[in-house]
Amino acid sequence: MLSLIFSSSSPTFCLRSKTLALTTALSSLTARTTMSVSLQSHAFAGNPLRSRTPNPDDPFSPISAFESLKTRLLENTHQPTSPDFRVLPFRKGRPLASSSPGGPAPDWHLGWISLTDFRGLLASSGVQLSENSLVYLGSKVEDDVVYWAIDVSDEGGLVPEFSSKQFCFVELRTLMVATDWADQQAMGDLSIAGHDACLCAEFLAHRCG
Repeated sequence: MLSLIFSSSSPTFCLRSKTLALTTALSSLTARTTMSVSLQSHAFAGNPLRSRTPNPDDPFSPISAFESLKTRLLENTHQPTSPDFRVLPFRKGRPLASSSPGGPAPDWHLGWISLTDFRGLLASSGVQLSENSLVYLGSKVEDDVVYWAIDVSDEGGLVPEFSSKQFCFVELRTLMVATDWADQQAMGDLSIAGHDACLCAEFLAHRCG
């Protein structure tokens, strides 16, 4: 009976299995690693993304980036353009994430998706991406990237798509437990996830209000 259950090809079962596997893998870090925790630091402090630029005409500023976003969505081009735009989807406050095996425990990372690829995923589900659905997060000038977030809680059809690419939506508390606080890059991702979840919640509250 047990073998029959685990051999089920149900999409819902497969999705739950992958989500459970990722959550379990991330949570297991608490038992296998020693975290360097400073009680004077906050788990979501140190966001590495720059949210402001002194010149509004700068291509990385919120105003310029938003205008560029509208143009790209209208042109529907697949040609690489500077700066690069990347999107982090959220679902019910959970950021998209994945893990990869490495060392004694798996490493997790946020599920950033290029604007072109994300728009294609939405189109395959019959949804057209609008610039008003995206929240500006900031940029990394040195990497030539502008970052955006979007809430996809109402787009249930995307969950199997992400699952097929080994991504799933993970609770922030699980990511906190799974993060080595001595790892600067991991702490930066954790900070981004925490701040972005708040921004998406505020954005939705403002839009619905």
